[in-house]
Amino acid sequence: MLNTIVLVGRVMRPPEGWRTPAGDRACSFAVELSSTADGSGRAEAVPVVWVGPSTAAEPEVRMGDLVAVRGRLSIRAFRGSDGQRRERFEIVGDAVAALASGPPWTK
Repeated sequence: MLNTIVLVGRVMRPPEGWRTPAGDRACSFAVELSSTADGSGRAEAVPVVWVGPSTAAEPEVRMGDLVAVRGRLSIRAFRGSDGQRRERFEIVGDAVAALASGPPWTK
């Protein structure tokens, strides 16, 4: 089976960085996707996690940047504070590229 996803959208919140227990760099951010090509449709927020070797640079993305993300779909199951089982869908990116910086209304 093939699990590859490519997304193009705007970064919705500033990336949050941290280190994994193995010492690798990681960051998370959300990408806003529109349900239509012209951007007039309903917007969806898709969480993205990027993990790289400790020598790799984190992707240089800021809120509002237009980015392309290539990765795989990951589904994590966990128990919430209320004891309920929950699932989180996210994209684990293996390549992130900034296509344009800033929100579209600043151009």
